[in-house]
Amino acid sequence: MSIDVKLKESSVSSKGIIFFIIILFFVSTLQGCTTLFSEPPNYVPHEKGPSAQESPEKKIEPLQAKFMDIVDPEPPKIIDIKAPVGSRKNPIPIGSGYIIESTDPSGISAELKVGIVGVIRGKNALRFIQARNVFDMTPNTQIEYILPLIYVENVKDLTGNDYPYYIDESDFEIADAGYSNKKQFNFIVIGEPYVLDANLYEGSVTIGVIPFEIPKKDEAYLIFNDIWFWLGTEDLLLEDL
Repeated sequence: MSIDVKLKESSVSSKGIIFFIIILFFVSTLQGCTTLFSEPPNYVPHEKGPSAQESPEKKIEPLQAKFMDIVDPEPPKIIDIKAPVGSRKNPIPIGSGYIIESTDPSGISAELKVGIVGVIRGKNALRFIQARNVFDMTPNTQIEYILPLIYVENVKDLTGNDYPYYIDESDFEIADAGYSNKKQFNFIVIGEPYVLDANLYEGSVTIGVIPFEIPKKDEAYLIFNDIWFWLGTEDLLLEDL
């Protein structure tokens, strides 16, 4: 009888030790997992330089465009990270908005949030244009079409009278890699609802394209009220256009 009791006590003691070892192993494993997932992922900077959002001068905001789905937009080419955000040397990146005080041709002033939410260029731009106007001619071999998709929001009416702010393609300029900026006479007809052309009351938003010509695969910039926006060198396809 005493032998049987001793065997049972020994068995319980062994099970307790095994259970304790399992608990220790589980805790140590859990601590290892916690450490693993708490460490931030490695950040690999883009070869073209840091984002313009790193500039201490002024913060820029992400744009909320419901039907846009930009995958991995090309970071801007930044010449001087200390330069003012929105300058030629530190342009606004794609997908970011910038608040600009502006006055339209009729004298209506407003605070506008302006940004680029997509870029169509090259063969895709040509297909887009020809699908809407078969009479548009194919550019020469050194030139391609570029269609920046522009977001404009009237954030605040500065007149105090709730007047609409008018904006269209004539308000914008295009610049190439050599920073040669100019207005282009747009003989390319796309028409509504795609082209940028709207009267914006406070709180209203418009999104539209402006057709330009640019040297093939060249860096491109859009300029509005002396604020520079990066258009990159690549085509960013938008599923809903």
